Amino acid sequence: MIYLDNASTTQVSEKYKQIIDEYLYSSYGNAGSKHPLGGKSKQAIDNARKLISTFFQTIPDNIIFTASGSEANTLAIIGVADFLKSCGKNHIITSKYEHHSVLNAMKKMESLGFDVDYIDVPDGIVNIEMFEKAIRPTTGLVSIMYVNNELGTVNDVVALSRLCKDKKILFHTDCVQAVGTFKLFIDELGVDMISVSGHKIHAPKGIGCLCVKNREILSNIIYGGEQEFGLRPGTENVSYISAFGMAMFEAGISREDVVEKINILSKSFLGELLKLCKNDFNNIGLHVNAERSEKTCKVLSIRFDNIDSETLLLLLGNKGVYVSAGSACSSHSSISSHVLKAIGLNDEQAKSTIRISFSKYNTVEEVKAAAEIFIDCVMLLRKMNKSK
Repeated sequence: MIYLDNASTTQVSEKYKQIIDEYLYSSYGNAGSKHPLGGKSKQAIDNARKLISTFFQTIPDNIIFTASGSEANTLAIIGVADFLKSCGKNHIITSKYEHHSVLNAMKKMESLGFDVDYIDVPDGIVNIEMFEKAIRPTTGLVSIMYVNNELGTVNDVVALSRLCKDKKILFHTDCVQAVGTFKLFIDELGVDMISVSGHKIHAPKGIGCLCVKNREILSNIIYGGEQEFGLRPGTENVSYISAFGMAMFEAGISREDVVEKINILSKSFLGELLKLCKNDFNNIGLHVNAERSEKTCKVLSIRFDNIDSETLLLLLGNKGVYVSAGSACSSHSSISSHVLKAIGLNDEQAKSTIRISFSKYNTVEEVKAAAEIFIDCVMLLRKMNKSK
């Protein structure tokens, strides 16, 4: 098996699995209980919060644990509705290629009376001049992702947030695909809220967090007890929180080494693809989406002329190469990716797109082997199409 779908989810580290088992089967107390077993769980949560606060260069009380990056995005957006209304701010800015959790939260904000502008991203990034023109006196919130989950394109969050600071506009950034490969110090970015998810950095699925500079701007969107400062009620998932804390800490200290390795993997894969199709380039019809924009090394979005990505996925899967046609969150939809449409691809081009994504557990040997299998599968589909 060659697993190249790491933007969807990553392999859980064996080290974190041991942490999970500890708090599931041995130290399994409820963190709200007053006995020693509960106290051990509470201490584990406090330790994880401290580790994660170091990652963001903030204080532990600014970390709110959630069940996912999607929940963190939802809390960041819908959670500030009351605050924005109290300030008389009813305008929000986002982009057309945000994650569905952001776009659907924006739909909810519109139903609550907010006016939302969705900025075009024809080059795969948010244009700073276009963004500045969208700002109004009534703008109260901006939500722009750092790294796009389908294209891997990188927005200049620092420049965008700088335009908002003097105008006292809240800035939230979805960093689910940026975590582990980008430095996310909240003050250096100049943002107010950052969302991340554990399963992108080898922690388990089902855990994430929102880092917020000032908790007072948030109202809870889930109702219950006082866990997570009353902003995320419910019995804490101690095992996943503990694993997530360690994963975030290690992601912070190993980031440069991971980026260096993944950059080599990405260049090796694309270089091998280009080498293999060099003698028959027109027949292969290979394109890199959003090629001119700055991108993370982790995600590569490509397409092959007149090749259906779903069919290609089946062939690749049969040969043990696992990739995706786009975001895993919309993989069951027959509608073309909103991200690919936002950068100007037509339906046929969007449905010809494959997303390859790398992790520190991949090797140069396997990505080169995957490239060869890619070309073999594309050529097979070309022959099949000609014979029809």
